[in-house]
Amino acid sequence: MAAPDTPSLRISEAVDGATTVLTLSGELDLATAELLRTRVRALVGRGAEVRHLVLDLSDLTFLDVTGLGALLEARRKLTGAGGSLLLRRPRPMVLRMLELLHLDEALQVEH
Repeated sequence: MAAPDTPSLRISEAVDGATTVLTLSGELDLATAELLRTRVRALVGRGAEVRHLVLDLSDLTFLDVTGLGALLEARRKLTGAGGSLLLRRPRPMVLRMLELLHLDEALQVEH
């Protein structure tokens, strides 16, 4: 019998002053987007301690529309709290998806 699918997203955190870097590894999709949403809610809940959030996407291997929604929600929560969101080093597949949907204009992306 095959093992049930398990979420395949790992999130590691590093803090440098008012900047928090979350490194996403694996897949950001329907099965895993809530992990990112929960982490961002917790960070925003810290208040002024977290002013800038960087999502390092260099190890993200898959992104679907639910994952995109989680990224947009993260941006909305951060900017609503007076902070900012930066997407760092997305892989070509992720970058292409952002460009096709013109989300590279709505989200700050660092190559």
